Amino acid sequence: MNAGIKPTDECLVKHNLVKNHQLDYVVYKIEGDKIVPAQQSPAEERKGKGADTGFKEIYQTFVDALSEADGARFATLDFKYTVENAPRDKLTFIYWCQEGTKVKERMISASTFQSFSAKLDVAKKIQCSEVSELEYDRTAAVIVMATDSAAAASAELATIAAGDAHVRVRETALEKL
Repeated sequence: MNAGIKPTDECLVKHNLVKNHQLDYVVYKIEGDKIVPAQQSPAEERKGKGADTGFKEIYQTFVDALSEADGARFATLDFKYTVENAPRDKLTFIYWCQEGTKVKERMISASTFQSFSAKLDVAKKIQCSEVSELEYDRTAAVIVMATDSAAAASAELATIAAGDAHVRVRETALEKL
């Protein structure tokens, strides 16, 4: 199902800036019958690739921006992590819709998620409704499982401790092996 809501050209430009490492993330929202950029980091695009250090602080700012939003949001994120001591980054699309979101908005944003994410070249799509689902270690585990080899995923999962999520993610990874 498609709600007929389409991203503006500016959304696609901002997405490409994240893809080219000129922005860390862009948060999008639905306004009327279109998707528009709502927030980005950094405020101005940079000329080269951003530093890999300090990403957890940037990520926490990103999570705060989503959790404080008044309604559903989409985001493109250049997620940085390490596997076997090698720094990596994956272009990730996140759909955020809190539990308290009105039913009509929830339905429109869910159908828009499919069509919007299909227009973007991303390595992983994640859907979240609670802040705990956006914890850095949990997100890293999901991305590692989706994009890296099973051996690397197993090694990384052994070092990620995200409570019960760790156990569920690890069991799923082992089932895939």
